[in-house]
Amino acid sequence: MTEQVLANRYKIIKKLGEGGMGTVYQVEDTSNSNIVAFKILSKQIADSPETLLQFKQEFRVMNQLKHPNTVNVFDYGLMPDKSPYLTMEVVPGNELADVKNIDYKEICRILTQLCQALSFIHSRLLVHCDIKPQNIRIKDDGSVKVMDFGLMNQLGLRSNGQITGTVDYLPPEIPTGGIINASSDLYSVGVMAYEMVTGKLPFEGTSVLEVIRAHINSPVTPPSQIVDDIPLKLEQIILKLLEKSQQERYQTAAQVIVDLSELSGEDVVNESIEQKRSYLNSSVLVGRDKELKILESALNSVNKNNGKAIFVAAPAGVGKSRLVQEFKLQVQLAEHPFLTGHCFEQGMSAYKPLADAFKQILILTTKEELVKYGDVLVKILPELQEKGFVALPNLEGIAEKLRLFDTIIAWLTDVSCRETLVIFIDDLHWIDQASIDLLNTCIRDLRKSKVMFMGTFRDDEVPAGHPLWQTIEEELTQVVKLESFTSEDIRNLIKAMLGSVELKMDFVDRVKNATGGNAFFISEVMRYLVEENILQIKFGTWHLPADYSSWELPTSIEATVNRRLNSLSPKAMELIRLAAVAGRKLRLSLFKAVSNWEEEDIFAAIDELIERQFLNRLDHEYLFPHDRVRETLYDSLESEKRKELHQRVAETIEIENPNQLINISGELAYHFSRSNETKKAVKYLLMAGFSSPVRLEASMLIQQA
Repeated sequence: MTEQVLANRYKIIKKLGEGGMGTVYQVEDTSNSNIVAFKILSKQIADSPETLLQFKQEFRVMNQLKHPNTVNVFDYGLMPDKSPYLTMEVVPGNELADVKNIDYKEICRILTQLCQALSFIHSRLLVHCDIKPQNIRIKDDGSVKVMDFGLMNQLGLRSNGQITGTVDYLPPEIPTGGIINASSDLYSVGVMAYEMVTGKLPFEGTSVLEVIRAHINSPVTPPSQIVDDIPLKLEQIILKLLEKSQQERYQTAAQVIVDLSELSGEDVVNESIEQKRSYLNSSVLVGRDKELKILESALNSVNKNNGKAIFVAAPAGVGKSRLVQEFKLQVQLAEHPFLTGHCFEQGMSAYKPLADAFKQILILTTKEELVKYGDVLVKILPELQEKGFVALPNLEGIAEKLRLFDTIIAWLTDVSCRETLVIFIDDLHWIDQASIDLLNTCIRDLRKSKVMFMGTFRDDEVPAGHPLWQTIEEELTQVVKLESFTSEDIRNLIKAMLGSVELKMDFVDRVKNATGGNAFFISEVMRYLVEENILQIKFGTWHLPADYSSWELPTSIEATVNRRLNSLSPKAMELIRLAAVAGRKLRLSLFKAVSNWEEEDIFAAIDELIERQFLNRLDHEYLFPHDRVRETLYDSLESEKRKELHQRVAETIEIENPNQLINISGELAYHFSRSNETKKAVKYLLMAGFSSPVRLEASMLIQQA
């Protein structure tokens, strides 16, 4: 049976579900081997402007809400027939609707986690508006995940009376035109709690209208009249959640958690450190309105066949990635592909960052265009080998490079006649010579097309005379320079992070003086304050202790990271140092091969590092949350320890990939050149030697040898 592939990228593993709105599959993302859920809106439904907007809203909201108890979303795009899709994490376990015979202790635990998720959502001034058992998933480890954000609404808006969602869980203010706020979601929680306790819904009827009228007018039958052993406190909580009047209901999810804690006798009032940390991911772009407008204006111009190139420049940690993230979201919701490539300090083969972006264009390429260009494109896009393309013999000298560049320009020109392309290359300060030559050529030759080139770079790490400046000096590329945050920006950022917070300007000024307005440094300081329980959340509001003026804030990013590192166990510290040498993305197999530890020791160390947010897990891979974390760790290593680790990493990669040495020669060259294995460094530098800097490095090592 032929494997089914969606959007030329996602290999179907199995169907997870199907309904009137569309279908959900479990798929493998062939670009990185991650297993994700692929949700596609049916073509008939997608033709409805209102439904399409709801689907886009769902992606936008899920993209902004990062919390342990909410589902993560990854990507948005269009199928060849223009049906939209989004990808999100696969959540193992069962829908709450399928979980039976739940005891009261378990009911309290589920309701507490649900309210913790809602407290976070409400802090972002949003209301879920579709809380029901089918949208609550209980994972295999017992944790709760809130799903499906398609009906999300802004907190505090008046209902237009239109019935959305499932009427069985509908708060009465929606059909009566009342204000939709946090208590609206909590009413739906009350209906769910009633159903979990009694096995019945509190309001039923023979028609939708009868059920709606019951929500508005009918009194609730107390659960104790249906079941005998319900604790009095639990019944009181449920009845308060189900009050008709919003004023008589719980006003915040935090208030519900307090009463559930009193009932269960467990200390669950305070959120876990992981849940607290989720507040540090601001869903609002702060202090970058002007820069975002520049990018939006450029995109509008590109849509009119005026190609643009914009590089976002700033030192590390100032906020380049956050600006790009917001713009990417706008590009995707405008139904344009956002094609990404990354430059790595750890060594790359020639053209690798651009090739990674270009391979995502294959889905937009017609069969005729593939026939026309495929036998040249296959030289940098090996994916085309699977389609039967064989590379043409190389031409002599510079002619081969010119043929490749001309083919790529012609290909992008043809594709962009049908579709606006946004091609983004991250961390250009690490770009190889071959890639910057190709990028500069594309910028020069695609000025009359619907192609926008974007990039980020650390302008304090790119010397004068670097080819990255060429199209800037030719006035073909615009530089958007990001400045550090002002005190007002910092105040807005902290409020965007924490939602409800008691904040004094003298505290903000102290943060400004300590961090210099560096966005990453600010987030690290706030993370430290949260982790050390100096900044505390009580009843949904964050509080500074009275003695905050006596605190000694860290004076550098390195000091902040190192202060957090000091609390790690020896095993976790050893593993994270290995990770700092290995590179930006890491796999479990590399940890095991290089460390030679028992698997349980590796798992325990990784769990600790993820818990402390020194690593993020993305399916099969582990990533540093920011390059500055990795660089701080790397710089803290003694020279000989670095060389030893580089050699162990290089030898492991070499042994595990005997048939891919050419493809990974840049990575091997990087690690061996920083070890004591000079001969192997020269071997792989020459194998990867497409650029003069690589040849120069090889020459220097040969002289040293």
